[in-house]
Amino acid sequence: MTRTFYDFHTHNPEPVSGVVKMVNIEPGAPSPKHDGIFYSSGVHPWRTAAAFNPALLQEMLPRLTAIGETGLDRLRGAPLPEQIKIFEQHLKYQMPLIIHNVRCTAEILHRLPNPVRTLWHRAPTKPSTLQQIIAAGSTVSFGQNELRHLDPTIVPLNRLGLETDDFDIPIDKVYQDAAELWRIPIDQLTRQLQINFTNLYLSTL
Repeated sequence: MTRTFYDFHTHNPEPVSGVVKMVNIEPGAPSPKHDGIFYSSGVHPWRTAAAFNPALLQEMLPRLTAIGETGLDRLRGAPLPEQIKIFEQHLKYQMPLIIHNVRCTAEILHRLPNPVRTLWHRAPTKPSTLQQIIAAGSTVSFGQNELRHLDPTIVPLNRLGLETDDFDIPIDKVYQDAAELWRIPIDQLTRQLQINFTNLYLSTL
């Protein structure tokens, strides 16, 4: 049986047989058409110290499926008030959001419109923080490293995403680790994450 794996967030634009990807690109970067490749773009919090040209992102909207990475980072990037201004500009597009979060969960949750489809990429694994994010209706995504520290009982399968981010690891390996963690067959996991990917990125509210 041929499986299709869904990579909810990656920086690797190369097409891979049997993999559907949400590829993150910089504002203004090319987005060539390939089967199984969707694109997101936004101003990463680490790059908020540079000038933000909203026109670059606006021009890309017809080719984008999601906005992000966007979010807040208490440790890197511009001062937090400036990051907040840029983050709020990303909310106006009314598209699925890919959230980068470092120690700013409350500040992000407070600003998210309702309803909105959000993926918290490399989501926090601290149980209390993770429960807050899930309670807000978000999808939470993990890479191989995060799975090592995750209590799977906190995350309903219908709120789960898996990703490679910028790591050189095949997404099917991440799925294998997740199937072992949740103690379910990998085919069940791939079927559920196909639904999750579609509901998050490709359906309408």
